[in-house]
Amino acid sequence: MALSAMAGPASNLLLALFVLVIYRVVLGFAAFGTLWQYSATETVLDILWIVYSTNIMLAVFNLLPVPPLDGWKMMGAVLPGRTYWKIISKEREIGMIFMLLILFTPVIDLPISFVGNAISDLFVSATAFVPRLMQAIL
Repeated sequence: MALSAMAGPASNLLLALFVLVIYRVVLGFAAFGTLWQYSATETVLDILWIVYSTNIMLAVFNLLPVPPLDGWKMMGAVLPGRTYWKIISKEREIGMIFMLLILFTPVIDLPISFVGNAISDLFVSATAFVPRLMQAIL
């Protein structure tokens, strides 16, 4: 169950990385003046950045160890059986409290933003080669 729970956040992170590479390529072409319409390029870049950041935040959100999110399923794999079943019996109540925290307080925003920004910084650093590669090719 833990392996299948990792598939969702992993696919979000892979998609985010792929979109970031495309973003950097489009940005590189725009910097070299090879794209014709500036406003269209800017719109495409905005859409790519929204897709990138949304996928990172979805991955981080799904990794929270709260039922019924994927992070809970992964955590359940390492918890002792008795503890797991005790918590799972309160899944509905925990989920409701979690939803109330998300909707009415900023408690969840800070950790999600912190981890999401750290992953984003890592991805931006990992794709720093793209503009240099484009400069060498073009």
